[in-house]
Amino acid sequence: MSTVSPFPNRPLRALLLIAGMLLLGMPAPVLLAQPQNDASARLFASDEPLDLTLTGDLRAVFKDTRDDRPYRPAQLWHLDANGDSTLFDIGLKTRGFYRRKYLNCNVPPLRLNFKKQALANTVFAGQDKLKLVTHCQSKNKTYQQFALQEYLIYKIYNLLTEYSFRVRLVRITYADIDPKREPITRYGFLIEDEDLLAQRFGGQDVKGGVIHQEATNKELATLMAVFQYMVANTDWSVPGHHNIKIVYLGPGIPPVSIPYDFDMAGLINAPYAQPDKRLQIRSVRERLYRGYCRTPEEFDAIFAQYNAQKDAIYALFQAFPYLEQKYKDRSVDFLEAFYTTISKPRLIKKEFLDMCLMG
Repeated sequence: MSTVSPFPNRPLRALLLIAGMLLLGMPAPVLLAQPQNDASARLFASDEPLDLTLTGDLRAVFKDTRDDRPYRPAQLWHLDANGDSTLFDIGLKTRGFYRRKYLNCNVPPLRLNFKKQALANTVFAGQDKLKLVTHCQSKNKTYQQFALQEYLIYKIYNLLTEYSFRVRLVRITYADIDPKREPITRYGFLIEDEDLLAQRFGGQDVKGGVIHQEATNKELATLMAVFQYMVANTDWSVPGHHNIKIVYLGPGIPPVSIPYDFDMAGLINAPYAQPDKRLQIRSVRERLYRGYCRTPEEFDAIFAQYNAQKDAIYALFQAFPYLEQKYKDRSVDFLEAFYTTISKPRLIKKEFLDMCLMG
């Protein structure tokens, strides 16, 4: 993980480390900013699920898929470990693209809009708007497993770099104001706000403009592209800002590209997931490296980061109590195929050196 500051006052220890690596002929790590402002620390400090209850005219919210849809009033209850409840009046609306369509997800992804002044001394202190990933389909229990797998994909990337979206598991009850509609309780997860993510590193979220993948931090771009290959996700684009957040760190410093939204990943293999026909792959289970070319030595340095986290990545799935065993096993088997690939020079050449994009 690269955690050295890119600024002129970087510590002497970092400079000595880089000098030593260069003398040994090793690629120097890319210099990145240390976390600075962490307004989300409290919310994402634990892996324990938050117990929440969401109430309101949920049917109206879930069916509102217009581009100009407004926030609708709702209430969010948080039950803490001591059994105390805290009530938040929030705005609520659907978000996303495929999963926002009611026919695809009867409980679509949501955006929660908090009143910041009411959050002091609560688990949501420092927040404003938060994305909630839901279970999508209430009647098909496999969709709950898909949401949990997507949560763990975010956790994999957290192990590889701090330049990643943090997530918090929630156990949430959806209670419509219509008494005829039975409440349901499912797992989902909250995603760190984009602006707060950027602020963690003293940076800014880049909202628009075309940014070439090779204009971003080179090591992180490669780490990210290998990660997308690892989980078999091709549903992303740096220039198009598609499922990629670009964070500007300061003058003269390459911005960083941070991935999100992995429901189309082959590791999950959701029934609706289909690859773009232009990629010429038949299934989302088929891995495709969509990053730019690097030397074998540069790839080896990236693969070393993955190998260093291999046991921890497997443990994420095997020790996760909310995922059914067959989905744990399927996920680990799928990841094992990735590790087999990056351990064999012949497969590295076939999958990365021969398939990489030219600058």
